[in-house]
Amino acid sequence: PGYAAPEVALQKQPASTVSDMYSVGLMLLDLRWPEQAQARCKAANWSFDAQTLLQGAGDLSNNDKQLVLLLARLLHADPRRRPSAAEALAHPYFAEAEVKLVVHEERRRGEQRDCVICFDSFYEADGLVCAAGAHFLCNDCLSDKTKHDSTDVDGRQQRDGHVYCPHHTDKQSESCYSKPGQFYKDSDLARHVTGEAFEAYMKCRRELEEARLAAAAEQEIKERVTEELAVLQRLNEHQRKVRNARRHIEEQVLNLRCPNPNGCNQVFLDFTGCFALSCHRCKKQFCGWCLAFCDGDAHPHVRRCQAKPAGADVYYGTKEQFDAAHCGRRKRELQQYLATLDADVAAEVIGAMQQQLMDLKLLD
Repeated sequence: PGYAAPEVALQKQPASTVSDMYSVGLMLLDLRWPEQAQARCKAANWSFDAQTLLQGAGDLSNNDKQLVLLLARLLHADPRRRPSAAEALAHPYFAEAEVKLVVHEERRRGEQRDCVICFDSFYEADGLVCAAGAHFLCNDCLSDKTKHDSTDVDGRQQRDGHVYCPHHTDKQSESCYSKPGQFYKDSDLARHVTGEAFEAYMKCRRELEEARLAAAAEQEIKERVTEELAVLQRLNEHQRKVRNARRHIEEQVLNLRCPNPNGCNQVFLDFTGCFALSCHRCKKQFCGWCLAFCDGDAHPHVRRCQAKPAGADVYYGTKEQFDAAHCGRRKRELQQYLATLDADVAAEVIGAMQQQLMDLKLLD
């Protein structure tokens, strides 16, 4: 059954290198003429009639004829008549197949081209032709150029981090005129340059993108500051007090922030059940009940926190308990802050934020 030799299938002899050669023959037969192999398995037919296959298969190529002759030896019923692995590999079938592989490889690798940097000849598959189709770089020279261009501080920003043909020019009259965007693609560089060169290239692209984002963020901040100053200049003193008071309440009272005294002030929203909270920015811990800063492990403080309601768990609580605790804290801080404002300013702030404060249950 399967690919077993007859002496093994019939349990006359144990498996050996000789029976393995029979199995190799069956696999070759199955790959080239699967219907023949399946018929042999179903009929448990151990013999191989090369003459019948040659006559019934129609016009066969010389390579197929050599395969039939090889199969006649590999599938011989007498183990002593089968070739060894070395003898099988020396058969003309494999010699012709090897020639085909060589020809296929040469076709795959393309014609030979001269590298414009080192001037040696290479197959096209061992390098890359520029976007204009005029110049060829071998993989080694392309790797060196990629590393150089990626670490060239003065030029890489002008090229937007891309790698161009060494003969690249913006002049249409030149031999390697390249329109914008005709640079080596990332996918081509990944296939042809070394890992070190491609890593330098990607690092360069990331750094330039981060610089662009930073510049855009800085510009946005400047525009927002300019706009804010323009708004403040249009307001009278009373309006500025109302605006500043509202902003303080929204940012410092209503928001939940990290209490790190060193100025982290990171806003947080998530609550996972444990009241020993940790800031994802400064990595410091604090109490989720009273927001007391603990620096180290917050669990000891949470265990004995005075703000914890009666009957609460030692460390854990529900989202409802968390919201209730901070609703009370916000109410106290809101009242304390409003008491520092002029009465007319406080009244206007409450009026402007009425719906927001009612949603948070800070106003009755």
